[in-house]
Amino acid sequence: MTGAEFTDHLSSRPLLYQPGTVWDYGFGLDVLGLVIEQLTEQSLGSYLQQNVWKPLGMADTGFLVRPTRPHATRRRCPVIR
Repeated sequence: MTGAEFTDHLSSRPLLYQPGTVWDYGFGLDVLGLVIEQLTEQSLGSYLQQNVWKPLGMADTGFLVRPTRPHATRRRCPVIR
């Protein structure tokens, strides 16, 4: 599904709840990512890398762990029951 198809589908759906009555995760950040991609003509990952992570010195931050940076993977935390 393309970004345009996603926003068309999302905008055609009714609200699940009346505003202010229930808190739930929404699609606001997904739509914001699509807007950033549209305005900058870059992928969201490229935009964030150039404008957020690189200026902050966050070399190991991204959507995927690069195979050349295996030390950047986090160790799994034990499950607490």
